[in-house]
Amino acid sequence: FLLTDGRSVAATAAGDTLCYRLAGGGVTVASEPCDDEPGWTDVPDRHLLTVHPRPARPGRPPGGSDGVTVTPLAAVPARVTTGKGAVVP
Repeated sequence: FLLTDGRSVAATAAGDTLCYRLAGGGVTVASEPCDDEPGWTDVPDRHLLTVHPRPARPGRPPGGSDGVTVTPLAAVPARVTTGKGAVVP
């Protein structure tokens, strides 16, 4: 699965392939490399990939990525948020 709010990305590699590449100040996330260019990184099975935008800083335009995090799914706490913002453990 892949989810985005238009700024951040969360994607899982659970039974399918997932990879990403940092290039041009951004991150490309795909089920497999889109080209033969170097820099593609495979996300291990049963892991969560998260990408967050970096805030603007003096001398640096906004956008791009302040980091890519790959976390084992077993380490991600299960939380459900209701439509009213309440978190259900």
